[in-house]
Amino acid sequence: MLSLFTRNKSTNRQTPVDDGQSVQADETLTAAVKGRQPLKRPGKMTRQDEEKVYHANPSIIDFLPWAEFLDEEQCLLLDDGVSVGAVYDVTPVATEGRTEERLEQIRDSVEDALQDSFDEHDVNPWVVQFFCQDEDDTDAYLDRLRGYVKPHAQRTAFTDAWLGEMERHIRSISRPEGLFTDSLITGQPWRGQQRRTRMVVYRWLGKSRDPMPPVAMLNQVCDRVVNALGGAGIRCTRQNGLQVHGWLLRLFNPSPDWVEKTTLYRQAAYADPRETPEGTVPVSNDFAETLWFTPPVSDPGKRRVVD
Repeated sequence: MLSLFTRNKSTNRQTPVDDGQSVQADETLTAAVKGRQPLKRPGKMTRQDEEKVYHANPSIIDFLPWAEFLDEEQCLLLDDGVSVGAVYDVTPVATEGRTEERLEQIRDSVEDALQDSFDEHDVNPWVVQFFCQDEDDTDAYLDRLRGYVKPHAQRTAFTDAWLGEMERHIRSISRPEGLFTDSLITGQPWRGQQRRTRMVVYRWLGKSRDPMPPVAMLNQVCDRVVNALGGAGIRCTRQNGLQVHGWLLRLFNPSPDWVEKTTLYRQAAYADPRETPEGTVPVSNDFAETLWFTPPVSDPGKRRVVD
């Protein structure tokens, strides 16, 4: 019993004398059985050679200015730990079929809104940026379509069938190859895209400190510009962490070659710390670190990696 742990050696067992030849023969036999030769190390690796093996190029992520997204305040905290910014989804005013006088009126209203809404500072001024791009992301549109259904019509057989048919249609026309190729006029695939316009408002505080908290100061300026643009018929909707992260994730990873785009966008989506189950430690992550899953390239055609 418990012979594995006994200290008494069996008298009947004889320990063979190993002269080294049997061990070498066993190793040679094992290598031959596996169909390969034993690995031989020259033993001449220097520290410089080791540094070359583990050398890492400077990371472009270190140059991104975002530290984290403040979910309660609905704003981005910049990497100085003090400055903040906000992102808005902009719904432009309809201009098709409008008179020239009406178009000039809209132009003047937008110009006045941008000029009068921001306090002027000689140092560290307010910055407003607009980004316009065509996107093939259908999830946001389908979510708005589902939210449009009245409560009494939700989860009915007709509603589910109609939403399923619309989802199949929208996803079909949003494919890169489209439904068909227009060979008569454009020569391009016939496909559906969404033109999205976003407005980013922020200000680097620098060494100067305003008595008003940075978030309150940002909200005050954003309220002014949103109300002013609303007078011209332009609707601005503030984006949350999931929406901002989803926009930047698709912007920096447009065509991953190691995974399906839909899989990457779904698995790498933003995780709101407020939705952490009770009793579970929330996951802490760097906002900028969760945006890059493919190395940047300077020429997509030649796939030249940017160092």
